[in-house]
Amino acid sequence: MSKIAKIIDLRQETTQAAIGSYFKNTPYAHVDCENYDFNDVKCNIKNIIHADVTRENSEWFLIIGNITSNINRIEEISKFYSTLVETCGDNTYLLLFVKGRSLAAQLAWYNDNPLIGIQPTPVNNDYKAIFRDVETFINHIDTQKHVNEHQVILYGYKPYADNCYVNIDYVFDTAFHDVLEIANKKVPVISAKQLLDIDNAFVLIGLVEPSHRQEAVRFLEEKQIEYGFLEEFTTMPTSTSLNSMLANSVVCYRDIRGNKFVYAGTKRVNMSIHIQPMDRCISNNSIYIGEYFDCPDQSFIRLRSGNNRVYIENNVTIISGEIIIKGGQKVIIGEHSLIARNAIIRSEVSHLIFDIATTHPVNTVKRDVIIGKHVWLGEACYLSCGARIGNGTVIGARSFVSSEIPRNVVAVGSPAKVIKREIIWSRDSRDLENKKSIFDCEDQTGLMFLKSEDKE
Repeated sequence: MSKIAKIIDLRQETTQAAIGSYFKNTPYAHVDCENYDFNDVKCNIKNIIHADVTRENSEWFLIIGNITSNINRIEEISKFYSTLVETCGDNTYLLLFVKGRSLAAQLAWYNDNPLIGIQPTPVNNDYKAIFRDVETFINHIDTQKHVNEHQVILYGYKPYADNCYVNIDYVFDTAFHDVLEIANKKVPVISAKQLLDIDNAFVLIGLVEPSHRQEAVRFLEEKQIEYGFLEEFTTMPTSTSLNSMLANSVVCYRDIRGNKFVYAGTKRVNMSIHIQPMDRCISNNSIYIGEYFDCPDQSFIRLRSGNNRVYIENNVTIISGEIIIKGGQKVIIGEHSLIARNAIIRSEVSHLIFDIATTHPVNTVKRDVIIGKHVWLGEACYLSCGARIGNGTVIGARSFVSSEIPRNVVAVGSPAKVIKREIIWSRDSRDLENKKSIFDCEDQTGLMFLKSEDKE
């Protein structure tokens, strides 16, 4: 486990009680720095560190502060963090709080430094979930560093090894010979004798039968070889609920693989984010879900590879559906859009179709899905890779879209075809027979986007 050498609290309203109840017996200091003047902070922290802290290289400083009028942009926060690192060293984690989820979400989305945490001030001063996430993240970083200093041997190959977040150098498995490919890297298969000849070895015990696992543990302990279990170092199928983030006052979730999920809303919704390692290295995915998001029925964002981006703007409603993304693609849903039940948005096709004469693929493999502002998708619509829908457009129920549909039209069918142009729609659903004009409607949001440019 990682050790935090010192917690330094820069907040004017000190959180010492909350910190002490979670980080028991961890040294604590409060530094009163007006407006977080860089030189002032550096001087005060340096005095604290030199006065009473002897830190080993593997130990961390946790510095807790607020977003202030002096530091409220990512550039300023990054500069402030650099100042802290100059004083405290590389093993420094900066945790900043800000009042309100909206600003916290915006800053967290544009923050690319995993050692800077930005969260809203918790309701009822309940910091436990946030502190737990920070501690877990630091532990993963230290574990990854420690294991990668060794020659890593996988005992018992399983496909989930492709999603391991440490480098695997060798495989010991009697069912295989010569070489295995793990995470696009050719890894030699070795014998038990060769394993014993490797200096500085660390063995990852795979998902093998319980009796084989016990046998492996006994053997490694007898030979005094350091070991761990594959599931502790692997991106397994996992799920993150927006409701759990909301309940724990967390606006931004990060993991060791560089996945970042941001939820700016304040409403409980039935949307979950699933990591499903059907492809290798589920890493560096970014998801942003804006304010006033509504999702009454169970829905999912399914990540099936790395380097994907989902961006859902403010005031979007998804009654129910799935966003399935793979292959380093983007899915963008513009503000004020309404997506009816059982929608499927998919950024990649499942299988290839080839032209017999040319033998070339005829279906698009990878393309972004872009939904403009104030778009209405009817029930059970299916948007495939390459779908691009202009602002203010309505897509009829059970339509299939895989190409560009212009703005302010009605399109229906499979594939969807335009049947009406120059339209505007309203979310009003009552007393419809008495509404003879868009100006009779309570919801006139569509008028806002008649002149706006389509989503890029």
